[in-house]
Amino acid sequence: MSFTHKDISSNLYFILLLIISIGISLQIVIYKIGIILLFLYWLFFHQGLKKITRVNLNKELMVLVLFYFFYCLSFFWSLEKDFAKVDLILKSPLLILPLILGTIKLNEKKQYNYILLSFAYSSLALNFYCFFKAVPNYFSTLDLNVFYYSNLTINMHTAYQSLFTCFSILILFYINLNNKKTNKYAIVIIAIQMLFVLLLASRMQILIMIFFVSFFFIYKYYKKQKTWAGLLITTIYLLIVGQIISAPSALNYRYKQTISQVSMILDVGEKVDLARKDLWREALNVIKQNIIIGTGVGDAKKNLLTKMEKYIVNENSKNEMLLKQINILKKDKKRIEKLTRKAKLEGIKTNTFLQNYALQLLEKKSDRSKFYIAQQYNYHNQYLQTFATVGIIGISLLTFILFFPIKNFFLTKNYFEIFFLLSIGLSFITESFLERQAGVSFFAFFYSLLVANSKINSFDSTI
Repeated sequence: MSFTHKDISSNLYFILLLIISIGISLQIVIYKIGIILLFLYWLFFHQGLKKITRVNLNKELMVLVLFYFFYCLSFFWSLEKDFAKVDLILKSPLLILPLILGTIKLNEKKQYNYILLSFAYSSLALNFYCFFKAVPNYFSTLDLNVFYYSNLTINMHTAYQSLFTCFSILILFYINLNNKKTNKYAIVIIAIQMLFVLLLASRMQILIMIFFVSFFFIYKYYKKQKTWAGLLITTIYLLIVGQIISAPSALNYRYKQTISQVSMILDVGEKVDLARKDLWREALNVIKQNIIIGTGVGDAKKNLLTKMEKYIVNENSKNEMLLKQINILKKDKKRIEKLTRKAKLEGIKTNTFLQNYALQLLEKKSDRSKFYIAQQYNYHNQYLQTFATVGIIGISLLTFILFFPIKNFFLTKNYFEIFFLLSIGLSFITESFLERQAGVSFFAFFYSLLVANSKINSFDSTI
């Protein structure tokens, strides 16, 4: 059998894409090496510069490239040049991967499938590794929390590992949905990965998983004209998830914390300043100061943390801050009524009780602000982070990138791609995923891969 130069070229591309997919899932250095090799091969041996014109056929990839270029442009009005350079290097996959994948044509559908499956199985392998690594800790402490949340990760934040796990579930579910025969092994793997999402305890990813899995159960049985069976299985699934969440653990603590926070937000009489509310409120203040073009790629985080400094209590500002906090409380009649009742029950003068309560709120804000600054917190919301960094132009580009393709995917019935974009769009609400290498590489690679190969919208049932 003879191989042409075209065959060798295509296979080499496929191998490099496979390496990048596995490396991103495991968050090991091989994906960075893979991207560099892919870029060099594309540039020098695949006439990449001549083929860039093909990207013009795809608006979404062009806008992604434009999005990165606008970040580069913001370098010129950024004051923190050193940080800006580092951030632009971190975000470089947003430029490189759309250009390369926009000019690649995979030989066959199976190659596309194998790239996705390599990510899914790598995610499973990483989760198992983390689980078995935690086993010795359990036997030495007898503490079940070693299997939950940050204790179950080794090289990335739980939000990222949980997102990767959710995406692997999406891949396996979609493949199984398109197969005529149910793959029992795939179902087992999906169940295991769903358990890992619960153990990782990323609240947004749990919600995303519940929504997608429920949809797939109902849709699969709807196609078989057995909607009632789909609803029954979905109900059983939700009950099982509920039992796991209710078990005493870090997951149960985070669940109760979420319910408590939602209750506080809904109950006007018990308003409190929640962690993300602190950040998001000040993020809006940063945005207002630079609404058109943003602060620039190097300054957004610094400006946010500078805003947080005003909540730090010191001897010089304590009395003034306390007076302001008391005045804020007095404007909330429902809260004042509750505080007055509590003061009477405890036999304390209302003014004294109010002053102590206001001081406690100030100290909590102060401690949180010190922690945010020490940990160099970002905006914990990609939309706000982008808006603050590159202004209304940047957030408009990001919105286009995420939501414009959905219309075309609906028309072509590419539901897998739709769910991918929805999961990313929802994840961006609670995390600034494009501010870390794990998030940038994952988003740039799979967005470019899925958009560039959107015509391959059905999976090969032999896999």
